[in-house]
Amino acid sequence: MIKDGNFNSGSPGWLEFEDIGNGEIHLYGKITGLSSGKHGIHVHEFGDLTGGCASVGTHFNPAKKNHGGPQAAERHVGDLGNIEAGSNGEATVDIYDKVISFSGENSILAAKMTLA
Repeated sequence: MIKDGNFNSGSPGWLEFEDIGNGEIHLYGKITGLSSGKHGIHVHEFGDLTGGCASVGTHFNPAKKNHGGPQAAERHVGDLGNIEAGSNGEATVDIYDKVISFSGENSILAAKMTLA
């Protein structure tokens, strides 16, 4: 996980993606070491971590749509909304999404997840 543009200072934790059918992906996990409050969670274009945030590209957006929240009619594929870390720095991730996929134009395989 990249934190503040530096892969080496990343937040520990884990994320899993599961295809639960009907075109829906479940993203779940736990991330620790965050500042308390909301953090944007995104899928970016590239799986290249050599330059930290500079090499992962922009939000994954194959259809060139406008930025929007996860429930918006129009959004980047990579716009997955926010997670919230408590005062202990932990955030539980529990996102259901019908825009990201494991195949086709919206496939997130080989992409990178980032927190902002």
